[in-house]
Amino acid sequence: MKKRTLLKVLSLVLTASMLVPFTAFAEGGTDAGLDDQTVRIAIPFDPATMEPWATMGDGRIDVIRHVYEYMFDYEHIGGDLLPSIASGYEQVDDTTYRVAIYDNITDSAGNHITADDVVFSYETTIEIGNQGIGVNTIDHMDVIDDTTIDFVFNTTAAGAFANAMTNTPIVSKAAYEADPDHFASNPVGTGPYVMDEVIPGSSISFSKRDDYWQSEEECARLSQANIGHVVYKVIPEASQLSIALESDDVDIAYYIASSDAHRFTDTEGYHLAALPKDLAEVVLFNCDPENVFANRELRQAVCYAIDSAAVLQTVYDGAGGVCKTYGSPLFADYNEKWNEEDYYDYDPDKAKELLAEAGYPDGITVKLMTDNGSLHTRMAQVIQSMLSVVGINTEILSYDGTLINTYRFDPTQFDFYITNKSSFDYITSVWKFSFDQVAYKGRTLNFYVDADLQAMLETALDSKTHTPENIDAVHYALKDLALGYGICYGTNYIAYNDKIAELAVDFKTRVIGGACIFNPDKF
Repeated sequence: MKKRTLLKVLSLVLTASMLVPFTAFAEGGTDAGLDDQTVRIAIPFDPATMEPWATMGDGRIDVIRHVYEYMFDYEHIGGDLLPSIASGYEQVDDTTYRVAIYDNITDSAGNHITADDVVFSYETTIEIGNQGIGVNTIDHMDVIDDTTIDFVFNTTAAGAFANAMTNTPIVSKAAYEADPDHFASNPVGTGPYVMDEVIPGSSISFSKRDDYWQSEEECARLSQANIGHVVYKVIPEASQLSIALESDDVDIAYYIASSDAHRFTDTEGYHLAALPKDLAEVVLFNCDPENVFANRELRQAVCYAIDSAAVLQTVYDGAGGVCKTYGSPLFADYNEKWNEEDYYDYDPDKAKELLAEAGYPDGITVKLMTDNGSLHTRMAQVIQSMLSVVGINTEILSYDGTLINTYRFDPTQFDFYITNKSSFDYITSVWKFSFDQVAYKGRTLNFYVDADLQAMLETALDSKTHTPENIDAVHYALKDLALGYGICYGTNYIAYNDKIAELAVDFKTRVIGGACIFNPDKF
């Protein structure tokens, strides 16, 4: 059985504004003197629900790691797998992986977690469907014994096993089925903390378990509980995140506005981490045959009408980059030559020509859906203004996370929408998560059907044919079809005070509050 090191160090590439050493997986440890202390973290998004397999939106991603654990963690995007619930794995054949879990896993209610609970967790995830992009490659699972499961996949796609192993929180079948609320408000997980209180739209707090199952020596880095209490405060307005840190209302401010970053550079008592975002801001067009965006020329007109550099400047103050494909360039299989090629570079005259070709010489009105977060709200307003220049009038539909995660699967609710896209490993996975027609019951996430595109995507995804040539073929097909359009990606700024000696972040650079390393003398 393959056993991987748990405390492997990963140094991230940071900008010059990073003032202190920063590692994602650094040697850490607990300090008993901190068990009565609290770290307070500001985030702009409401977690909404703690149900383990709900749609993984912003806010929710930031907090659930304190309660739930996955089979493995990624070291970094596309990197090695680090054990968490699982202790190791071996590949049996092209599509079968035998995974071992620890034999002493218990959740916060004292339930012993076995291989049957692992299978239940995955089967329920698949049934619910919110994480289908990560687990739909599993054909079936066979329980070998209480601590061993064979995962049999329906594909040899690059990253399929790793994506599945880092996708699904593992919980007790008995405890989950006994709760009519399915852990939405009273989560029971194997993680090192328990949830104390939720004030919807305001805060969520956690306390350290005194019965966490794993030993300190074997503990996964992101499952360390280095402080007694963790409180996440929801502050939707970006400018208020920085103010909360400066006024000592929080200790860490996550997603602060790039225009505020200078306030924590060379400022005594504060530190700043600047991390490139793997998340790309994109628009997805509703390609249902009944929708106006079933028209390719209309989709292309919108792409040419969007000035991506201006969007980047407006929403990220220019800190980041402009997309040259449907996704960011932070993936190992990204082809650098795309950076030098045209990707619907801003051309309002071309947009007007295409609008006329599409049959709308006098213009058209379309519905643009977005979440109600400040970043996407600003982005929608900027895009609305740009489209009006070429004769496309835009009605902005703004919803909270729960509604938008419902409406995006309903082709009657919108014409196109703003979202962000990333993956755990490859740019091909970014494309899969939107355009794999197997994952979305015979059509893409945005209701498009194309057998040729599906064949190209499957070829590029297969580990045996995951070549630059095949990846190129999908890139150019997606660009030509304009099913979606990559706009830009930003820089994630995290500011924090002297209580934190070292931030702990997951491979997506999200802060895991309890796993940070602290300066006890600063409390």
